[in-house]
Amino acid sequence: MIKHTVDLRGLSPQCALAYAIIAPLFHKLKLECVITSATDGKHGDLSLHYMGKALDLRSKHLAPDDRSRMLNAIRDRLGPQWDVLLEDYGKDNEHFHIEFDPREFPHGGN
Repeated sequence: MIKHTVDLRGLSPQCALAYAIIAPLFHKLKLECVITSATDGKHGDLSLHYMGKALDLRSKHLAPDDRSRMLNAIRDRLGPQWDVLLEDYGKDNEHFHIEFDPREFPHGGN
């Protein structure tokens, strides 16, 4: 599901694939996986959102105990090429931030 204000123009294929990998984790809890920001919104000057390499996903509809489990599950599913954070915990803007930010190829380039 996509929040009506989200702009997906310029979104990388990696982020589209990440959403497809992550959404079933939410569905197991009978919850929607909601994209709340992609290339839109206000982010830091060097944010990967502006390059189409980051997504924000709604987290505040999860029970508090499920948030940390979901954070770890997303990290496990996406792997080391992704940064996954729970930002603004307990605040109105709380969300999962995921960004495609490979520092090196995980298998040495082979």
